[in-house]
Amino acid sequence: LPKGTVCDTGCAYCCHLGVELSIPELLVIFCELKARGTPEGLSVLQKNISDITQSGNTLDKEFWRTTRTPCPFLDNRDRCLIYAFRPFSCRAYHSTDIALCRQGFENRCQVQIPCFPMYLSVTGMFASVFIKVLADRGFASYPVMLVKGLDMLFKDRSLTDQWLLKKDVFQAAGV
Repeated sequence: LPKGTVCDTGCAYCCHLGVELSIPELLVIFCELKARGTPEGLSVLQKNISDITQSGNTLDKEFWRTTRTPCPFLDNRDRCLIYAFRPFSCRAYHSTDIALCRQGFENRCQVQIPCFPMYLSVTGMFASVFIKVLADRGFASYPVMLVKGLDMLFKDRSLTDQWLLKKDVFQAAGV
């Protein structure tokens, strides 16, 4: 992150917001979870994700802001369990004023978080380019929401193969 960013390990205000990502990012995360996770751990994660999706409309950004539902990958010490392979959107998000982050979280409202716009734009551009290039190659390619997409993958593990066959199987998770 750029110098002047106040984000640090354990600061997790933004980890209670909905996460948009590309379908390939979703698939990478799911594959990494299957490769690294234990059957018991995956079962707990699947239940947690299912509980979140059943608690409200996880496609709606207002749901995340008003419920303060944590990302399913946020541990009990407010650290990201998938930090090494987190989505581009998580990599891009940052702040130069932790008080505003805290205010938005505690008041359950949207606040304008001061950041480095060039860093945010350039980092966010990766996901946009990724989505466009895949669409140009005939893949169903658009932003999806992390929790809804993972819920779908846990319920139907054939979705990865179907998507690789250029079938549009993630519409229900689309933003």
